[in-house]
Amino acid sequence: MQLNWLAILGALYALFGLISPAFASKGDYGHYIGFRFIGSFAQVDDTAGQNFSGSLKVNNKKDVVAGNAFIFGYRWKSLPIRSDIEIAYRYRFDHDLRDTGDPFHGYENNLATLSGLINLIYEYRNSSRITPYIGSGIGWAQNHANVRLSDLSNGGEENFEERTENFAWAVHLGITWRFDDRWDTNLGYRFINLGELESGKSNTGNSFTADNYFSHDALWTVNYRF
Repeated sequence: MQLNWLAILGALYALFGLISPAFASKGDYGHYIGFRFIGSFAQVDDTAGQNFSGSLKVNNKKDVVAGNAFIFGYRWKSLPIRSDIEIAYRYRFDHDLRDTGDPFHGYENNLATLSGLINLIYEYRNSSRITPYIGSGIGWAQNHANVRLSDLSNGGEENFEERTENFAWAVHLGITWRFDDRWDTNLGYRFINLGELESGKSNTGNSFTADNYFSHDALWTVNYRF
């Protein structure tokens, strides 16, 4: 499933590449690559437990998460837009739960996400080196739950994991500062929905799910124009 989504994203970007050279001009327009730093205020909502002996208690549904991304894009000359494909990885989200029944179980879920987005960005082009932009993106996200189950009554532990494939979407805005003929940097905000997650099952059949993993992202990107 992961390879299929990446193949689709790659094919769409290749299509952009076949169409775009007719409008290309070195430096101002044409292809670019970028490296992105992601700072995220993330949240997991609508968590539910399966086969719990008691009620579910969510100890931590919000966390600050970091990530990185590679950008492959094209800035159009004939239209005030740029289009790009983004491959990103978000590191550990601490999603901690408790089963308050007997025995008393704790679940430490280290959640990570691999994603691919196709973004379409409208630029407000002007005579300065500062360009405001607004845009949106759609794509795929794989949420990887790596769970440590602790029996808090006797100290026993068990580890299990699950990967969940999702549709992802995003909206974002920001500014681009062109500080060199070939280089620019973006500062932006993004809201992104990364879909659902599943924990996998313990040896006794216990598991949990969540319907909504979303994030408010602060983005800093450095781009090189060909």
